[in-house]
Amino acid sequence: MNPSGPGQVTLLPAQLGRLAELYPDGGAVGISQTGSVVSANNGTMSVKLDAQGHKLDDPKHPNQEILPLC
Repeated sequence: MNPSGPGQVTLLPAQLGRLAELYPDGGAVGISQTGSVVSANNGTMSVKLDAQGHKLDDPKHPNQEILPLC
């Protein structure tokens, strides 16, 4: 999954929904992407989400994989 230009990311529906749950008050949230993993930070809370919207540090999903850069 490659963004279409510098500074752009591609959010999958599950990631977008999860980000809306995690940051319900809105405001500025910085988002970056490595493969299908999305990282978000609002200055107070940071989170990494896989393609299914699961937090990478979530003990319910311990076997998440991060694909290496090509």
